[in-house]
Amino acid sequence: MSYTLNLFKNMLCSYVVLLDDDEEGKKAFEKAEKENLIKLKAITFTTCKGMSEAEFEDCLKPTVYQKRIKEDFGCDLSLIPEFKKNGKWSDRVKTSFKKIGKPWTDTVEMKVKAVVVEEIKKQKELEDILISQKKDFLYGLVTNIEDMIKEF
Repeated sequence: MSYTLNLFKNMLCSYVVLLDDDEEGKKAFEKAEKENLIKLKAITFTTCKGMSEAEFEDCLKPTVYQKRIKEDFGCDLSLIPEFKKNGKWSDRVKTSFKKIGKPWTDTVEMKVKAVVVEEIKKQKELEDILISQKKDFLYGLVTNIEDMIKEF
């Protein structure tokens, strides 16, 4: 993230950043903040009520992507109890894949996340995508974007 923010800063671009509220996201923010690449008001984490760590995917309705994951990867997340447990999304999907004997690598994870993005793009309404109890972080993101626009 620091590299990209540095490019934006050198191009005199304004930006806001949405990060997963997990160890990697927090480390990326701390590094960018130490390097003076981001201000606190320009950052939003995907916090989810009741979760100590959260990824953006944790805020999505599983019905948006489960059918496609089953079709493309042969893993029916709706039938795997481990997927319904607590924990961040990528850990739950990894556990689910491994439970039924499917490989899980960084490449597989990226492909699964790409499928999720494709399925999100097909949705017409935000209410069809996000779990209502887990979308509060969006208010912070929207506020950041609105403030950035007002500054122009």
